[in-house]
Amino acid sequence: MQVSAQINNYIKSIPPGKIITYQDIRDLQERKPQALAKALELLVKKQILIRQAKGTFYRPKKTILGQVSPSDEELISFLTRKDNRVTGILTGQSVYLKLQIATQIPSTLTIASITPRKKQTVGKL
Repeated sequence: MQVSAQINNYIKSIPPGKIITYQDIRDLQERKPQALAKALELLVKKQILIRQAKGTFYRPKKTILGQVSPSDEELISFLTRKDNRVTGILTGQSVYLKLQIATQIPSTLTIASITPRKKQTVGKL
């Protein structure tokens, strides 16, 4: 089976709004990384996938009003988890909002982690 056919089958199997990376397709990443990159690039051009950030894509949810990006919860989960283990914790004003202690909506999210990370902008977050 060709790489593009394998990727198309994988993309059809994931729910709209789920964020995927190159590591989600590990077997192709190890065997044919250039073919995987090219196939994902073609899917972005066809607007089957949307590029969220470098190496990060999502399948848009299509509604009558247009395409919908992933939910904030999906983005936060993507940034704070890796291989089903917690790598970061949401901190700052957004925690107070979630606990309904404060009513102010923060413009930036702060994620605390053990390993140092650079500032990162993903989508609208």
